Amino acid sequence: MKIYKLGEIFDLKQWKHLPLDKLSDTWYSVFWANWKIWYYHEYMYETPVVLVSCRGAKCWAINMTEKQSWVTWNSIALINKKEEKIDNRYLYYVLVWTTFNNVISGSAQPQIIVSNLKTLQIPLPDLTTQHAIADKLDQIQSLIEKKKQVIQHTDELAKSVFLEMFGDPVTNEKGWEVKKLGEICDVWSSKRVFVDDLVEYWVPFYRWTEVWRLGANQDIMPTLFITKDHYKRLKEERGVPKVWDLLMPSICPDGRIFRVENNSPFYFKDGRVLRISVNKTNIDSIYLKNILKEIFRSSYWSIASWTTFAELKIFTLKWINIPLPPLSLQEKFADIITDIEAQKAKHQEVLKDLEELYNQQMQESFSF
Repeated sequence: MKIYKLGEIFDLKQWKHLPLDKLSDTWYSVFWANWKIWYYHEYMYETPVVLVSCRGAKCWAINMTEKQSWVTWNSIALINKKEEKIDNRYLYYVLVWTTFNNVISGSAQPQIIVSNLKTLQIPLPDLTTQHAIADKLDQIQSLIEKKKQVIQHTDELAKSVFLEMFGDPVTNEKGWEVKKLGEICDVWSSKRVFVDDLVEYWVPFYRWTEVWRLGANQDIMPTLFITKDHYKRLKEERGVPKVWDLLMPSICPDGRIFRVENNSPFYFKDGRVLRISVNKTNIDSIYLKNILKEIFRSSYWSIASWTTFAELKIFTLKWINIPLPPLSLQEKFADIITDIEAQKAKHQEVLKDLEELYNQQMQESFSF
């Protein structure tokens, strides 16, 4: 097994910026940083080329072009200059696995320059081994992408069901009764918990990052806690989250709202997390969660534009108009969504297993 510096086996090419007014909606794909942006009437590469994004938040992200493509200045293209053939799929995967810390410069604006990237080392087995590694990873990656598409379809199905049953909640095209959110639910934040109050174990304490992940149905591992006695005092003084309540990070443009579904105790950070206490005799919490997601998707920036950093505040939430179809119809919708979410959860478990398999295969393939 040989270890090569990229500069030994590849020409590293960085091209001039292609003005946006030169782009079109047909012809050949143009790759900018880590994604395809548009099309151009010429191409520079006949075959797929591996790219390393070299500026900003996407710095060191890896991509591969399509056949007959153009590459702009925010990426560095790796062009094989050795007589020995290299499987570009292998190159893509080994770079995804590789750490770029030693070749990144800049603090305010991270970047990778060609001279630094040339020094990055990668293992290069024989071509047959490269093909075998790439084939295995391709198979797993294909299954991952298909499973992600299925999960996306469940989200689209939930949205479609909502719009079919209730219409657009912003225009209220079906003419449902409308009330302000503050008229039908309590909207509030938590009592402040100070750093000195945090302990190593007992009742989980969630910041906006944990709530954001929970709202996306992601697993979390609590790292901050408060004592049982502290939790009891908070429960008596201010109340704590209960089943059917909704929690959301104060910056929530994509509607990542967490619905409390059991009585496991936890508390949350003030200011950056907002709580909606739902009275099920007024409104179904699954319906409310989904209607808020739809409202945020279409109107979030106008709702949150009154505040710094487009944050949701208690007073802005209270003034949101909520259409109120009959509770029986809301509950029928909730039953449908519960079934859809159950199917989605099964797909997410399979996706998690596939991603673990992918990481395991990457480790086995590149731990030479």
